[in-house]
Amino acid sequence: MTTQLEFASFAETAVAGSRATKLRNAPAWWRRLADSSVVGRRQPPAPSPRSAPPRGRVGGWLAGVIAPGVSTPAYSQADGETLPEQFTDDALRGVLEQLREGARVPLRWKHDGTELARGPLDVLIRFHRLVGLEFEARLPDTRLCELILDEAAGDRGLGVSIAYRNAHQWHVERPGVGRLRVVDGFTIDHIAVLPLGRGISPAYSAARAFGAKGDRIAPPVKLRDRAHVIAYREICKQAGR
Repeated sequence: MTTQLEFASFAETAVAGSRATKLRNAPAWWRRLADSSVVGRRQPPAPSPRSAPPRGRVGGWLAGVIAPGVSTPAYSQADGETLPEQFTDDALRGVLEQLREGARVPLRWKHDGTELARGPLDVLIRFHRLVGLEFEARLPDTRLCELILDEAAGDRGLGVSIAYRNAHQWHVERPGVGRLRVVDGFTIDHIAVLPLGRGISPAYSAARAFGAKGDRIAPPVKLRDRAHVIAYREICKQAGR
């Protein structure tokens, strides 16, 4: 039996109309992606999960926060419900144990898109006691990564989501939230970065990544700080502070 993946993101309803209509008001970087067959219907098949991105010169870095606070209502195949969701610290720390046991977590451009980097060398995941899981990823010097880093350098950054399976979860009633799904353990499959406002959004609204180009040996600290600020604000808002 095939194990189903859960995604900490949700797709919005597609807008009907021709390709030209859809791209008419899109920013220049997005039109370049579409014209170069990177996205949309002309996108080439996604590589095998075992494949790795080309090694070579470093094109830049992404750094961000994966699933801070409580999510917007998200569908789970395990319970068949659309509910706000929250990961426990044990669930998030469990990812680190998986990494110690040899899991090589890839970073993808959207869940079904190109693999950008893969751990343990090019994707580093850490646990932060306030924002949960955070990551840093070293991207290769490719045209796709250049365009992604341009978008990630903006004020909003990119959305972040994870795909996972084998979730151990239950439900609680929380004042001000209602029925809540609590995920206490899971097997991580991959991390995805998402173009905000392009028809798909992260379920955890404050899950963001920021990027910078350059052949550095480590990511600029400001990238992680920018993601932390957004996460802190959302967590405080959810706590009523």
